[in-house]
Amino acid sequence: MNAKTFIIGLGTGLIAGTAAVLFTTPQSGKELQQTIKDRKISANEVKDEFKGRLQSIKDSIDMIKNEAKTTLPSTMAALKESVATFQEETAPNQERLKLHLEELQKAANDISVEIDTLKKRQTKE
Repeated sequence: MNAKTFIIGLGTGLIAGTAAVLFTTPQSGKELQQTIKDRKISANEVKDEFKGRLQSIKDSIDMIKNEAKTTLPSTMAALKESVATFQEETAPNQERLKLHLEELQKAANDISVEIDTLKKRQTKE
């Protein structure tokens, strides 16, 4: 539901409710006129309060948008810089790990060859 539909529905409901109360209440003409004036004033106060709250919400949204526009780019830049620094600092360690993994793989292959050789000797004997 969008805000425009909600506001139209709210206004229509307020008008219909007010009219129903006014026309079903047994009052004299002057009392009815005074009641209508009072209800009109009350409705205007509610409308003004609603407009004020709506404007406050719009202002808050605008403030959040502006903060996001100013803060987000600098935060992203700082984050990118941190990631780049991390990558630079860990590059030597990554290379060492890669070399160690290659050495471990070679050692595992050598052990596998040794095991195969031992198995072959045992089967010959």
